[in-house]
Amino acid sequence: MSRRQFIGALAVSGAFAALAGAGPGSGASAAHPFHVTIAEADYDAESGMLEVALRIYNPGDLEEALGRRLGERVDLERTEDVDEAILAYLEDSLVVERPDGERAALAWVGKEVTVKTAWLYLEIPLPDGPEGATFTNSLLFEVEPDQVNTMVFGRGKDRASLRFTRDDPTHTLRRRPAPGPDDGR
Repeated sequence: MSRRQFIGALAVSGAFAALAGAGPGSGASAAHPFHVTIAEADYDAESGMLEVALRIYNPGDLEEALGRRLGERVDLERTEDVDEAILAYLEDSLVVERPDGERAALAWVGKEVTVKTAWLYLEIPLPDGPEGATFTNSLLFEVEPDQVNTMVFGRGKDRASLRFTRDDPTHTLRRRPAPGPDDGR
């Protein structure tokens, strides 16, 4: 899948709003009563990359986190070198450790920002796939004490998710057991 297809496919996904309870008519976007990020992560076995589309439901939270780090006001659309600042922030708050203990690098793909949301696109090299990797996701914990971050891996019946909170920021994506004879597969 090309980067353009990857970004296009994930940007139109309605799964993010459903997972956060922010569907039409919920009033969630106007009042912003919740503090969540949702990342959809799809593994491309051909490239060995975990392709991540991260949705931040209030871009102001990200601007505040970056501003605290940089010591100045940040505007996601106007601040010079903001993409580099976002990547540096992500490298500290979204840590992926391979099963061998090596930290995986994050590769910046791009972003889309609206008044209501910010989409951040990344690729993470995981040649052996995401299973067995350990993920630490502390995005925006310094801004919102009740922040909850979710990562959803795969699609359909093969989907798995990890939920990260201030009290529980690190999880390992467990390998799925091979189907047994009683699984009906």
